[in-house]
Amino acid sequence: MAREARRSVLALLAALALTHALLQVLPTATFVGGLRGSVARRPVAVARRIAEGDTLPSIEIDEGKPGEGVNVLELFKGKKGILFAVPGAFTPTCSEKHLP
Repeated sequence: MAREARRSVLALLAALALTHALLQVLPTATFVGGLRGSVARRPVAVARRIAEGDTLPSIEIDEGKPGEGVNVLELFKGKKGILFAVPGAFTPTCSEKHLP
């Protein structure tokens, strides 16, 4: 049991170190909407600097499966949290740029 807990803590620390390193390299966050859905919709990207305590945007993101959306602003309203995402499987970003 202690070994599993230690592994979990080490994995969390590694994830935090990676996140910190990426934030140093990528000083702006990009909020992207409209990536899934009909082909007629065009993706819209809005980049802005974010800092601790900033208000999150009121955007819909997929939670789990496409079509199961959740509003980011409502999800974190009155709470602290971390939003983590990875590129969709077998997309160009996943295949060409995602770190394993």
